[in-house]
Amino acid sequence: MSEEKKGMSKGLKIGLIIVGLIAVVQIALLVFILNGQPIFGSSNSNSDINETEEFSTYELESIQVNLAPISVGSSRNHYLRTTIHLAYKEDSVANIIDNQLVQIQASLIELLRSKTIDDLDTVEKTQSLSEEIQETINELLGSDLIIAVYFVDFIWQ
Repeated sequence: MSEEKKGMSKGLKIGLIIVGLIAVVQIALLVFILNGQPIFGSSNSNSDINETEEFSTYELESIQVNLAPISVGSSRNHYLRTTIHLAYKEDSVANIIDNQLVQIQASLIELLRSKTIDDLDTVEKTQSLSEEIQETINELLGSDLIIAVYFVDFIWQ
């Protein structure tokens, strides 16, 4: 009987975790819908984005990576799943991104896998990550074509 209770208790814990994650995603979507902006996103302070200025976005495929361990020999595995939108002004940028999509995705995976859970646990750190992604992609493209990076899905565990 106690084995049965433990099994139900474990199932209940997993169920509560899933319900909690779903609630967090729903809240994030609600905030996104009400604000019209992603929860986490960045445009560098020296960026060219103006609230009245139009720009387009390019949605990258969702990325899921294992994060770097916090310490050597750490047995805790953490992962990150995110969907990133790249903001740009010039229409030709979408074609440039298409032509270098594999390199962009590989660079993002490498960058994200180098991060630990501690590198992502605050809004400021996530903001810094989006700026780092923007710099990395602009280096790859050879010009400052990406004016902002937005996370529209950002889940880590």
